Amino acid sequence: MRIRPAAVPPTLAGSPALTGSPALAESPTLAGSPALAELVEREIVIAPGGSTGWHFHHVPLHAVVRSGTLTRFLHDGTVEVNEAGARFIERGGAEHVHLGRNFGDDPVVLRVTYALPEGLPLSVDAPAPRTRPAQTRRRISPRTR
Repeated sequence: MRIRPAAVPPTLAGSPALTGSPALAESPTLAGSPALAELVEREIVIAPGGSTGWHFHHVPLHAVVRSGTLTRFLHDGTVEVNEAGARFIERGGAEHVHLGRNFGDDPVVLRVTYALPEGLPLSVDAPAPRTRPAQTRRRISPRTR
């Protein structure tokens, strides 16, 4: 993988506060052919009572909860609670719609990393999935040190 400095990072309209510094890398596209992609690391802050809204990512992302407690509602009705120190991967693709919410009194701070092919948005707004309450279960992610 070839990495070189990139221009000013793209921003997301209507998304939580984002900061970061990307680099460009050679990466496969969604169809599998080589394309120029940004290797991006971002800090995402979700205020108390705030939400990301329902959305999906075109590519998988790796996340670390730096502070606060993030509650994630996934496409299959699963609810995951990720406390400070937890690490998780969000799958890419429209079938993996999810929402992150901060039910706490302190901001949730996430550090996310992903390789985004040039021209694709960081996330795509999506409607809430149709899941029945009976399918909803709570899964507490273990703390990662």
